[in-house]
Amino acid sequence: MIPPFYNLSTFSSFPWESEFACIYRHIPSQEYGHFSGYFKAIKDFHRDFALIGLDSQLNALSKNTQAFINGKKSSHALLWGARGCGKSSCLQLVLSSFLHKDSPLRIIELPMECLYLVGFVQDVVRELPYKFIIVCDDLSLSPNENSYKSLKSVLEGSFENKPTNILFYTTSNQRHLIAESYPQDTLHLNDAKDEILSLSDRFGLALGFYTLGRLEFLDLVAELLNTPLDEETKRKALQFSTLKGSNAPRIAQEFCTLYHNKII
Repeated sequence: MIPPFYNLSTFSSFPWESEFACIYRHIPSQEYGHFSGYFKAIKDFHRDFALIGLDSQLNALSKNTQAFINGKKSSHALLWGARGCGKSSCLQLVLSSFLHKDSPLRIIELPMECLYLVGFVQDVVRELPYKFIIVCDDLSLSPNENSYKSLKSVLEGSFENKPTNILFYTTSNQRHLIAESYPQDTLHLNDAKDEILSLSDRFGLALGFYTLGRLEFLDLVAELLNTPLDEETKRKALQFSTLKGSNAPRIAQEFCTLYHNKII
């Protein structure tokens, strides 16, 4: 059975009483020269994996989310750090733990290129009897685009007060959300850069995720394999991390998968 899809004109009728999360899928439209798309329910969102060494980040994000659900003061959240260090996994694990039949929490995932929809989504759901967290994974903003301006309405509000039932959670490789390379040849772009930098300060909860040293990397591999490492396994693990160019936890997990399957 094909699941129902909801475009911008029908999104107001999305069945939140039976669905806990949805994602927006954008479709390039050659006919109109812009993006169109649809919202679809996310059915498979539960996570049962363990994240080693991220207890403080998991605890902070869980407490913030629980406070939001309970109607207490809570903050927009920015999970930042090097690739493969567990940002997205942490976000997925925490949010999925709150999605059950007795919870008022609902999740709306928007891809970065569709941030212009934030204001629209906000207007549709702000009066609904649920708590919404808008999620954007792997966010980086460039001063020569205007998508960050749409985000300001959620983080800062405008003449209209900020909705009390909406938070914004995002992950990014950059602490200040600025893309790694951007032109700096005009005063206008530098002003836009400063505006994005100030925007990142609106995330009251900023959680850092860091790559590991060599010894920490080997300790994580040993914990994932649930066995002490002999010298040959240590050599293979370090060689693998060198080839990958990173000691991130994701690389340790990838090594352990290949090791278990006797591929390396």
